[in-house]
Amino acid sequence: MALYYTLALRGTIKSLNWAVITHWRADSVDVGLSESDICSALCEAGVTFWDDVMQIQLTTETVLTKAVAEAYNDPTGFFEQATFIQGSLTDDITPTFVSKGFRQFRTNSDFRASTHRFPEVREANNVNSDWVYDVNVASANIIAISDFLGETQHGTVAGGISVVDFVPVLIRTQETTTDPVTHVKTTEFFNPHQISDVANAAFYGITSQVSRKYVIPS
Repeated sequence: MALYYTLALRGTIKSLNWAVITHWRADSVDVGLSESDICSALCEAGVTFWDDVMQIQLTTETVLTKAVAEAYNDPTGFFEQATFIQGSLTDDITPTFVSKGFRQFRTNSDFRASTHRFPEVREANNVNSDWVYDVNVASANIIAISDFLGETQHGTVAGGISVVDFVPVLIRTQETTTDPVTHVKTTEFFNPHQISDVANAAFYGITSQVSRKYVIPS
């Protein structure tokens, strides 16, 4: 079984691409499941989250088009699930690069917290760049996103009945240290990567997805 799995939720907002990428370790895996099977279960967990939690708090401008899961360091561990889940609201939204910001907090002091930017901020939730809740995006809606990032998720293997538990993790690929005398920096690359379970996750407010600022719609 792979050390960890990467889930990429991808879609469009006003024809611009966005992606939310998270990392997970598989737990309670049935004997005989392949890496591809496990990846299919992770995709299913991500799509179910989007359908249950995100769709009701996004406008029709934002669409989830696919989920892609990959096993670390194993090319056979791959699964892509095409979908089309469009938001249900019709409000005005802020510029496409404005996002909702979340942090995953560490359980190990050697790791850094991870930040994630979820697409779309409605004008109704933005007052001078400060977040405000409303009827359509209440506190419970945002907490549900934090729960996805901070708690164990469950996915069913494509075409089967086996359920895989996925624990959110942080990834450390390298470490840079500075010599106290010479001040020379040395970078150590970890192979395999290091992982640590996520303690919890929380919403921190309105932020931006810089990569969407300069993309011309196709």
